[in-house]
Amino acid sequence: MRFMAEIQKPVSTDAFSDDSAHRRLLADAQQANPSLIDSAVDGVVSMVWSGDSDAKKTTETVISGVVKNAPLFMGGAKGILLTDLSFGLAEVKTNDSLSQQGFEFLAGAGKGALTKFAFHHIGNRDWGVAAKGMAMGSSMRFIDTAFTPGNYSSNGQQDIAGGVDRAIHAATKVDALGIDALTFGAARFVPGVLPQQLAENAFVSRTALGGVTGFTSGVLGEVENQISGKEKFDFGNILMAGGRDAAIMSASAAVGHGLTSPELRTSTNDVGKTKLSVERPETTDGAEKTLLPASKSGYVGYFLDSQAIDKVQNNLVVEGQRVAMPWNPPSTFHITSKFGINSQVGADWIDAAAKTTPELKVIGIATDNTGVQALHVSVDGESLRGDGHQYHITRSLADGRKAYESIDTIDKALKVKQFKESGAASGADFKESTGVDFEDIDRYIYKPLAPQDQFVVSAEPRYKETDTTPAKRSKNPK
Repeated sequence: MRFMAEIQKPVSTDAFSDDSAHRRLLADAQQANPSLIDSAVDGVVSMVWSGDSDAKKTTETVISGVVKNAPLFMGGAKGILLTDLSFGLAEVKTNDSLSQQGFEFLAGAGKGALTKFAFHHIGNRDWGVAAKGMAMGSSMRFIDTAFTPGNYSSNGQQDIAGGVDRAIHAATKVDALGIDALTFGAARFVPGVLPQQLAENAFVSRTALGGVTGFTSGVLGEVENQISGKEKFDFGNILMAGGRDAAIMSASAAVGHGLTSPELRTSTNDVGKTKLSVERPETTDGAEKTLLPASKSGYVGYFLDSQAIDKVQNNLVVEGQRVAMPWNPPSTFHITSKFGINSQVGADWIDAAAKTTPELKVIGIATDNTGVQALHVSVDGESLRGDGHQYHITRSLADGRKAYESIDTIDKALKVKQFKESGAASGADFKESTGVDFEDIDRYIYKPLAPQDQFVVSAEPRYKETDTTPAKRSKNPK
């Protein structure tokens, strides 16, 4: 699987094309007219390292590769933006005209956007090793070749048809597909080799995978180049190519991980396939637990940002009066959307949620006077989520109470309110209507917020791992 190798090289067509003459022309053109990134790196390195040695050139190649590829390993919108920028600058040639540079930047940015898209979406598919490796490698080669402006010229002449043919050839070359599967399989083997503590460390796992993938793709790429060029095998060059690519991709993974905000950091299980950042569940004292695979089950929801948390926790005002928190704050302030799903479903939900900006509005307050307070929430005007439970934010909990009890609190508080408003004078049907004993009629209180008191909160979609399912939880204690 050569996709990591071609990601890091400014022109990867020469690694896959059988047209050796065109390959040499592209390589020569790259040396004579370097990219902005290559030129900038050369300028900085030359300030402290004079001369023109092979060691210096290799160092500059590694630094340029890291500058270009690190954003691929970053999460969030910042990672997408920086990927477009770095790929765009890697395509712009220093000696070209402004108009040509503009075109080169757009082509490079498009390459970066599609590479990031394929890197995430193909990597997250539950396919076999060979299928995923070939799909990843084929798509990466096509994107890289099709969005390289130099691919559409030959001997100084425009060659659109030849460029299209080279892009298709790069994506469908049979021996390259075999290399794709081998490289992906080697990279996937890494987590099983590392000690469990290191394998679970996002930084170590991600960096190791980048290094192994880079080394494997570099070695296989150099072997393929020597075979296609009918050269005598040079094992020194093969190992050097592997070491160079390993340095580039491991450093890129490390830098990308370091630049990603902690809440978006991921640990990589497969190349391109990531496990969402996971927050460990709270203990569930007093509740019947059902253990689930830690990496496969959890829930998704909207996690409030610091401004929204401050509003909910410290500055909640209703009818002109601040509402104090009666007990302790929960460990997280969030609005659950789906419960009992695996990380893949969670990743798909987050992708969809990130493309929209739902209105998250607090519309009421429900209180269980024995120790639970929750805010009733609507999401784009809907207060019921898909499983029939009310959208909510757990606001305050007494010692020993759990956040999941907010579900019962809101449900029962709403039913008690409706029963009282129905005008019923006795408790004959109270238990059947509300699920609450009549002596607890004043335990559950629901207060709807007037339109002027309702407010919108800002939040971020995330996945959280859990070890319990709602169906197995005990009833609220009295």
